[in-house]
Amino acid sequence: INAEYMGTSASTLRLNFLTKHQYGTNIGSRLYLLQDDSSYKMFKLLNREFTFDVDVSNVPCGINTALYFVEMDADGGKSKFSGNQAGAKYGTGYCDAQCPHDIKFIAGEANSEDWTLNEKDPGKNSGFGRYGSCCAELDIWEANREATAFTPHPCGIVGSKRCQGTECGDNGAGERYKGVCDKDGCDFNSFRFGDEGFYGPGKTVDTSKPFTVVTQFKTVDGTDTGALSEIVRYYVQNGKVIANSNSKLAGVNGNTITDGFCKASKSLFGDINDFGNKGGLKTMGEAMSRGMVLVLSIWDDTDVNMLWLDSNFPTDKSPSIPGVKRGPCPVTSGVPSEVRAQYPGAYVTFGNIKVGTIGSTFQQPNPQPQPTPKPTPQPTQCPPCPSCPTPQPTQPTQAPQPTPKPTQAPQPTQAPQPSGAKLVVDPSSNPYWLAVKLDPSSATLTSLVAKYGGTQVALTNSGWAWTSGNHFESAVVLVGTLSNGQTITANWNPTNSLKEGTDSAVSQSVLRQTPGFIVGALTTLFAVGLVVLVVKKPAVGNDNYAELRL
Repeated sequence: INAEYMGTSASTLRLNFLTKHQYGTNIGSRLYLLQDDSSYKMFKLLNREFTFDVDVSNVPCGINTALYFVEMDADGGKSKFSGNQAGAKYGTGYCDAQCPHDIKFIAGEANSEDWTLNEKDPGKNSGFGRYGSCCAELDIWEANREATAFTPHPCGIVGSKRCQGTECGDNGAGERYKGVCDKDGCDFNSFRFGDEGFYGPGKTVDTSKPFTVVTQFKTVDGTDTGALSEIVRYYVQNGKVIANSNSKLAGVNGNTITDGFCKASKSLFGDINDFGNKGGLKTMGEAMSRGMVLVLSIWDDTDVNMLWLDSNFPTDKSPSIPGVKRGPCPVTSGVPSEVRAQYPGAYVTFGNIKVGTIGSTFQQPNPQPQPTPKPTPQPTQCPPCPSCPTPQPTQPTQAPQPTPKPTQAPQPTQAPQPSGAKLVVDPSSNPYWLAVKLDPSSATLTSLVAKYGGTQVALTNSGWAWTSGNHFESAVVLVGTLSNGQTITANWNPTNSLKEGTDSAVSQSVLRQTPGFIVGALTTLFAVGLVVLVVKKPAVGNDNYAELRL
């Protein structure tokens, strides 16, 4: 972004918290990126990474600096609503997942009906109208110098919508989870997940100095059209790449946002999983594929004083309850009248904004290959003989170590495809297992692995998921290795096609997936060229592992 705003340089953007002018004082600010004079720039971030520099050293408790994306109309709604002759050039068409009622111009009309003054606003300049403005929201960055979070908010709508009544999901009406958008989102806040020494002045990410933020949006198959499967975060400061902190809370593993991570955290915190109810990462990714507008802002919170970001929240719950502690700020902080009086000179600086393919906008750490596990035992049904295949050890992959460091999802085209041999997926052969045939059967297959989001997996509670109907869901890439070293692949999306197995299904060797541990290659092959992968759900009440049988 090249911008000159409030005296900033050509490569940086400074947003001031208070701006005084001849007509009074503006509190906070919001800025959109234009493609040209009549349209916003639309970003499509699937299978991409977004990188920017930020300096929050002058942003105290109670103030939020935000960099995020919303599914606004590219022209600001000018072509959809006859009453809107202003369009993107004048900043119309704003919406987000909170379905805000304080927007004064929505869908080509003034939002003046039932307008009520916001009594909590010290400046008496804001209020609430009858209508709200809803759309999907992707919060890459919400932060001050004490705390930070990144949060996807999917919605059950396409594009923007002027809402009224229940569909707005208003808190005051007790309908927060009845609206069209996920207002809570699925957040990753390092402090909230137990690492209180990761982010802040003098901490691992030292907010007293500028740093770089990298966010990657990985798809299930590593393509631009695949379903969003994982949101990955890195920081770069003083030439050092810093992986996002890992959750330290029992029952929640990892340092990236996945559907499994969100489900586990919602369960631990006792929160309604509206994120999952609104479609999770898949629905969020669909909005991203349609295109979203970049928004940068700085603001304070007249509702709950920003405690949801940087302090204990809700304030009527004990800080010892998981999820309540979100930052080190006092519960008495963030009162807008006090923040405006004490920190009128607060500001944030953004700069060097980049978007590109994964790994292209910064020097990504070299992946460390995991130790090769012991070969899978050969089934007892196969007697020792020269024709029996010998299990092969796993080939090292770019998979996370016990302290996970998400890696770039491979592009399917990177693997050479030998002529004549292919994997044929036949999920209809039996509802309890997946049949993978090697065609022609005369070819020699030395190993077969399943990959999800570029990571070699068997089953994990953060990638492959069981629904309430005991169906197994998650698109994966099956990768087979031939004796000549070449690989062949097949995509499999098992949506509602593979059901829960039984103890008596197969009695051969078992591989178990435990949290944070990658299971080795699956190498037991039958002489006829048919490999049967049987998926078995674990015992009731144990979501930490599942079994993959050969």
